[in-house]
Amino acid sequence: MVAGVVCAVVTPFDGDGIDAGLLRRHLDRLIASGIHGLVVAGSSGEGHALVVEERQALLDLTLSHVGTRIPVMLGASAPSTRDTAALCRFAERAGAAGVLLTPPYYYRPTIEELRRYLGEACAASGLPAMLYNTPDAVGTDVTPDMIVRLVDEIPLAAVKESSGKLERIGELRRRVPKLALYVGTDTIALPGLRAGAIGWVTGAANVIPAESAALYDAAATKAADRLFEQLRPLCALLEECGSYVPGLKAGMAMRGWPAGAPRPPLLPLEATLAAEMRVLLAKATAGSGAPLPV
Repeated sequence: MVAGVVCAVVTPFDGDGIDAGLLRRHLDRLIASGIHGLVVAGSSGEGHALVVEERQALLDLTLSHVGTRIPVMLGASAPSTRDTAALCRFAERAGAAGVLLTPPYYYRPTIEELRRYLGEACAASGLPAMLYNTPDAVGTDVTPDMIVRLVDEIPLAAVKESSGKLERIGELRRRVPKLALYVGTDTIALPGLRAGAIGWVTGAANVIPAESAALYDAAATKAADRLFEQLRPLCALLEECGSYVPGLKAGMAMRGWPAGAPRPPLLPLEATLAAEMRVLLAKATAGSGAPLPV
């Protein structure tokens, strides 16, 4: 598992399909900005709104363009174990570096159901699997106690901890030291890195890629505190406004990086939130140096 900033890449749409040209330009932008790894078809990439074949096409497009420059993972979760396992198998055949797995959404599985779901997904391929704990999104909170039980039987390689509970990073580091830990809540990115996470998996990096990479690079220094204070209000708006994906796409458009509209049922960001975002984005990117490639 790569250390650093892993961007959960937005999926640019053109009408009903994926806009391959916008995707390629955005991938180049992220890499040029210093991003260390990518996840496609995750929650920021509207993976829930993509059919299996679209996720496969998105991964193929990404891998063919990125090549060996940085590792690419696939968001492989689906409500059914069958579809999740099929996506894991495809990811391995396509050449992905790993898979990102949430608990099955909508359902609230028991620990035994979750063990079987994750176990079959991991058994479907030889790829490293990152468990994505995002209870607000999927309705299941995979607690440290549960993770300790799961890793005894399932070859998980990493955890993206997005409960917003900072203390879990330190607890997981102590109790399951073999797991690579990533902070997934943007508003605690810097404290999470300092608590022992080896990286930050974030959708915000679509909008502030160079700034996100700079925060990771400076995490052990006082300069990081100043930069995080600059970035955190924008991250808080994205996480708390209830429109994370529309916010990402709106923020990208404000920077001159179009990514199309979100796929229904999501709608473009409301005007009042967009106005607030414009102010916070200007503050977040103030003094960031040379303009990024577009």
